[in-house]
Amino acid sequence: MRFYHTIKHLGDNELVFAKGVHPHSYMQSRQQFEYTALLFIEAFHDMHNDKGLELTDYDRAQRT
Repeated sequence: MRFYHTIKHLGDNELVFAKGVHPHSYMQSRQQFEYTALLFIEAFHDMHNDKGLELTDYDRAQRT
């Protein structure tokens, strides 16, 4: 079985194995990496591709 320890400790569900989100364009200093709460959805806007984060992905990040 693959990911035995992951499944044992975290379960075998969509939230465990789904790709995470990261506010790459927003993170501009070391201090921003100290945040412990999920940032607002606008912080996840990708400046390079001029795309915002899908609401479904943000909802999943909140549940995670």
